[in-house]
Amino acid sequence: MSRVEIEGSRVVLVPLVAGDAEELAGLLDDDYTRGALGVGDLKALRGRFAAWERRRSPDGTESWLNWVVRDREDRRALGWAQATVGGARASVAYALLDEARGRGVASDAVRALTACLDAREIVAWIAPGNVASQRVVRAAGFVETERRRADGEVLWTWQPPCSP
Repeated sequence: MSRVEIEGSRVVLVPLVAGDAEELAGLLDDDYTRGALGVGDLKALRGRFAAWERRRSPDGTESWLNWVVRDREDRRALGWAQATVGGARASVAYALLDEARGRGVASDAVRALTACLDAREIVAWIAPGNVASQRVVRAAGFVETERRRADGEVLWTWQPPCSP
């Protein structure tokens, strides 16, 4: 599943490779996203993406699945989506380029991604002030929980309709 394209109604998720860094360099314009990616320039972003091409954590216990979110019609890069899968649980994250925000792209990408993951529970951690991301995960079927991290991020969960 990590090396196949995933189709949503508006987007297609294409496995991320180092060469995608140029198209996604605009992600570094956002302070939060730059911090989450842990890089500050194009060269470092390319290196981060190259490391993710292995699709596994260094210790082999997790799948690190990363995609470029592309427009379904013209295939231009709109952002990035990822899933960290370990056992029956997965965690998702995403970021869009500025020009792609506010059009339902992220919700479509997250819905498409969650439908393809083989996990009993899928989670997303969302900052309490990030109303846009709260809308994204809510539209994708996630439910807010009472659980909070020390930094205030809120745990949202999604469970497949047929989960035991």
